Amino acid sequence: MAKKRHKQTPSDLPGFFYQRNGRYWWKAQLPGDDKPEARPLKPVGAKYATTDLYVAAEVAKNLYQEQIYATATDTPLGQAETLASLAAAYLHFCKQYYLDADGKTTKEAQEIGYSLKPLTELFANQGVNEFGPLRLIEVRDRMIHDRDWSRTLINHRIGRIKRMFKWAVSRQMVSPIVYQGLADEAAKRFG
Repeated sequence: MAKKRHKQTPSDLPGFFYQRNGRYWWKAQLPGDDKPEARPLKPVGAKYATTDLYVAAEVAKNLYQEQIYATATDTPLGQAETLASLAAAYLHFCKQYYLDADGKTTKEAQEIGYSLKPLTELFANQGVNEFGPLRLIEVRDRMIHDRDWSRTLINHRIGRIKRMFKWAVSRQMVSPIVYQGLADEAAKRFG
């Protein structure tokens, strides 16, 4: 069967989807790649690429995020330019900081990762000093509408995002003005 280009590739992803033998593939040049590569869109644990467009879109978003994090971890501290590189540096710090008595990573580091996912889905390539209260509201709205989380959970996750910026200010990775803007907006307690 010939390759068939699909027109409903999500606009927030580079490249395009196509079908090969009725299964979705994604051809894109991701961060760290030298040239565009074709990737089968296989869900976790699946042997073959998916036949469902919506599942393919989610798999592609996860692959894209993983690639952004993988390339961003090479960024030395103090040089985070995008929100993806800042999030990766902060997650790296959290995995070393939040340890229990046995030296294992605690649940808080995992929760921080969950909290940063909507942020990086929306603004992965945005500069760290361009992020402000209006962008934080967009992240909050994404949590409300797409995730359908409770008010308490959203407030905790927004607090973790603010904490990342506070940490970044202490490492001179972000302007203090950015954190102050987020602190003022978040003081209103979303909900």
